[in-house]
Amino acid sequence: MSSARRTVLLAGIFLLVCRRRLERGATALLAVAALASAASCTVTPAPSDLGALRSFFVEDPLPVLEATGAVSFTYKGDTESGDLFVRTAPGGATLIQLKARVTGSLALEIRFDARQLLVIDYVHKSYYQGDNTPETRNTLFSIDLSPEEFRMVLTGRVSRRDFEQGRGTLQGPHEAVYRRGADRYLFTLGPDGLPMSWVKQHEGLMQFRVEYRTYLDVPSDGGLPVRLPERARVYVTGSKPTLVLGLRDFTAPKHPPEPTFALPPEAAGFQPE
Repeated sequence: MSSARRTVLLAGIFLLVCRRRLERGATALLAVAALASAASCTVTPAPSDLGALRSFFVEDPLPVLEATGAVSFTYKGDTESGDLFVRTAPGGATLIQLKARVTGSLALEIRFDARQLLVIDYVHKSYYQGDNTPETRNTLFSIDLSPEEFRMVLTGRVSRRDFEQGRGTLQGPHEAVYRRGADRYLFTLGPDGLPMSWVKQHEGLMQFRVEYRTYLDVPSDGGLPVRLPERARVYVTGSKPTLVLGLRDFTAPKHPPEPTFALPPEAAGFQPE
């Protein structure tokens, strides 16, 4: 074999080897790209694979829960603040009492469930009694916070049933999303799986956002403590919160009084709004 033919043959073998290595490299790059694409996709957890969100869910129905603390919120355009007492009931009924910090006297009482709303103003001796509608909530409190959403603010949790029915998904390790009708809820989760913040959107427009500062370890009947928000802020627009909850002294009473929406005797002479 002549020297020229040998050179041509060796060059051909070299090109063939290079081509195969390039093909292998391209295949590897495609595999890496596919893995990266899969990692960035939304992951929909199956009902049997929601363990990653176990800290994120709350019992449904919500157990009876009582807490004291401090509160600041908007009522009929004015900011009200003072000491807080709140009690939830399994059926969704909630009692909120605002008390004066200095005297401890009852200033405002709010009772609501999914259908009814009763607000008793002990300072101005008036009350509202009627349907618990978005329009009414916006008029009285400058925010449409439904009973389910108030429960979410109070506990920093979501009903597992609501999450599954709302096609709940994980988007990466620290984000969760689910829907309720035309509403969309987006959660930013901390390392422990509990929300650091969440946003409600309606038809793509933000309605409000919730931010949590710290959580408390609250004793439970099951033996293991439950972590509940110590401080929550709810923003509608701008940087001034519409609602601030500072909670402490959580308890779970065994025999709480039955919730009622009848006007109490001490408010019998108050004027309806």
